[in-house]
Amino acid sequence: MKKKLWFGAFVIIFVLFLGFISDKDVSAASKASIPEDALLYNGHYYYHYAETVTWDEAEAKCEEIGGHLVTFSNKEEEDAVWNYIEYKGTPAWIGLYNTGGIDRVYYKVDYDWKAVNGEKIKYTNWALGQPDGTYYFFTDTFDAYAVIGRYDEVGGFIDSPTPSWGDFDSVACLDNVKGYICEWDVYVIETEFPIMELTAGGSDKIGYTVYDAAGMEKVKGKVSFKSSSKKIAKVNSSGTITAVKPGTCKISLTYKNSVTKIQIRVLPKKTTGLKASKKTNNSITLKWDTQDGSAGYQIYMYDKKKKKFVLYKNVENNKGTAIVLGLDGKTEYTFKVRAYIKKGKKKYTGEFSKELSVSTK
Repeated sequence: MKKKLWFGAFVIIFVLFLGFISDKDVSAASKASIPEDALLYNGHYYYHYAETVTWDEAEAKCEEIGGHLVTFSNKEEEDAVWNYIEYKGTPAWIGLYNTGGIDRVYYKVDYDWKAVNGEKIKYTNWALGQPDGTYYFFTDTFDAYAVIGRYDEVGGFIDSPTPSWGDFDSVACLDNVKGYICEWDVYVIETEFPIMELTAGGSDKIGYTVYDAAGMEKVKGKVSFKSSSKKIAKVNSSGTITAVKPGTCKISLTYKNSVTKIQIRVLPKKTTGLKASKKTNNSITLKWDTQDGSAGYQIYMYDKKKKKFVLYKNVENNKGTAIVLGLDGKTEYTFKVRAYIKKGKKKYTGEFSKELSVSTK
């Protein structure tokens, strides 16, 4: 038996800070904390932190909260971010670096520069004469890191509000740095079913679609999956769930720094082996096969007056036996049993056993 419950499957993950949850299976890359007043532009969030730290420290801080130092794809993106951060403290570190060593005399302009997100650099906005390596005169070469600021702040000779880039040494030029800009890529993960129920031993595949949060365009890319309890349910790299034993857990879907979770309920299998192990004139002792992971069992007895099965007793253990008392002598009774799991106060049940008819002495 398999059920999928629909509660409205549109989950937007910008992503809540996950550092305080106990689920250790969630990767560090999914731990994103985006300030409420961050700039949202074209499917990305941006935030300026007014801290004087080295470039390496700035990138580490961005990564710790699920992002990276900002990289710009075009002038429109740069202008949007500049309008947001212009008066918050510049120059500010951005996500370009050159650790090959810039020669002060025969400096390299773009050839050795790299972006922190691994993408090819398609857009630059160096100030005239930048990058030049002239902020640090004590060695012939140095590792260089990009900053954005007003033209005069990054090595230009004119006081202008126009944003431009310059190259700074991360330590020697630290007094000139007024902050750094983090960027988060934001996506929407739409799951087909936020809650999935499977019977122990069964399997099913997670249905999902990833969208760009800005234009709601479908995004192709690798989504990773993790189960909060592999003892309850496993999930492979293609999103196929295998129900191991009764219980509840969560499976995380991660795309870059966006995460959504679906709840998994693994229900007990059909109860088997129901039999009467002892009979008296007023009682019957029932026994059945237990199931690992079950919280308990429900015993139903057929009511001849109501002409239906009614709940006789909840057995709050996994011992697989119970005594039915208060019965009439030399009378036939019919029983059936099913296992259940619990989530809070609610019980989720498996399939009933075969009916057992037995008479008292």
